[in-house]
Amino acid sequence: MMKKEQIVGARLPQSLINDLEKIEQVDQSDRSTTLRKLLSGAIRDWKLDYYAKEYTRGRITMSRAAEEAEVPLWEMLEYARQQKIPAQYSLEDLRHDMQMDIPVKKTVRKSDKAALLTVIKAARSEYNAKGGRPWEEVKKEIDRSITRRKGKK
Repeated sequence: MMKKEQIVGARLPQSLINDLEKIEQVDQSDRSTTLRKLLSGAIRDWKLDYYAKEYTRGRITMSRAAEEAEVPLWEMLEYARQQKIPAQYSLEDLRHDMQMDIPVKKTVRKSDKAALLTVIKAARSEYNAKGGRPWEEVKKEIDRSITRRKGKK
């Protein structure tokens, strides 16, 4: 049987100890809770960064990056947008991702829409260059896909 938790020891410089004590005081938490919280956040940030880089290198898709980073696709899209990572995402990729069982929030925030629009705009020129449908039709199709997915939840 595998343990759910393990004790981990580390040597830390006094400056980090001082910072930890300040955080413990402000958050009114013990050392273990504070370290778990900080380490969890740092690991989450590392995953976002690492899998976004893997996406940039063309090694994985955006949906795979989100899955590996354990975040919703929309959050990974937003992270990529904030990091100014160029989209390597076609309309076909978006359709594929919309059909997969990727977690979608029940309400779409403005930042989620902005991330999605960034991807759509990146795919737009490629799609239209291949004789695709007008932009408004594509946007409506994606809006319908989001609405259908929200209805399934």
